[in-house]
Amino acid sequence: TYTITNSCGTSGSNVIVTVNVCTTPVSGYTVSDSTICEGGCIVIADASSSGVTWEWTFNGGTPLTSNVQNPGTVCFNTAGNYTIEQIVSNGFGADTTTSTVVVNATPTISAGANVTLELGQSTTLNATGTNGTYTWTPPTWLDCPTCVSPISTPEQTITYTVIVVDSNGCQSTDQVTVFVDFEYVIWVPNIFSPNGDGVNDFLVFKNLEYVKNNSILKYDN
Repeated sequence: TYTITNSCGTSGSNVIVTVNVCTTPVSGYTVSDSTICEGGCIVIADASSSGVTWEWTFNGGTPLTSNVQNPGTVCFNTAGNYTIEQIVSNGFGADTTTSTVVVNATPTISAGANVTLELGQSTTLNATGTNGTYTWTPPTWLDCPTCVSPISTPEQTITYTVIVVDSNGCQSTDQVTVFVDFEYVIWVPNIFSPNGDGVNDFLVFKNLEYVKNNSILKYDN
């Protein structure tokens, strides 16, 4: 309000000043995990306020960039430390938040070369690679499924998978096949378990064709 007074009287005028609330954006986001294994993925969710536009950069990630509010899943295929950056903007300014994702390397593992045995023979499997916890599957005919070098005495050809889990929780696998040669060997099992678990469900006889006369008798208790 402006007022002027003189001998003729008083006069004045008003000017209205409007003050708008100018809210600047505040950036922020959440990640499902900040430490993952090579080839793993994280989920990123926006937690900013007062934003109108969003610019994302995922160094080393797939995808590399995004401009949606919630980018969702981002994957990292190479080991290393990578920066995530979010820039949130509106008509009154911008704000930036960054964080780091640690991507651990995949452990190395080798189950060794395939082996061929005669029925009744044994072989020592030997896994080599990154230090960690080793597990062989299936455990069938192994003396120690959680040892690095178990002994296998198979009754038929079998493929083993060895799994190593390192100190970062990352894992890798490899396979080895032990072939059992039944040539000229008459093999008759003394037990079988028809319970549908995929192991010894059928009573199988090997190489009976080498016997001129043969018969099978079944006894019920």
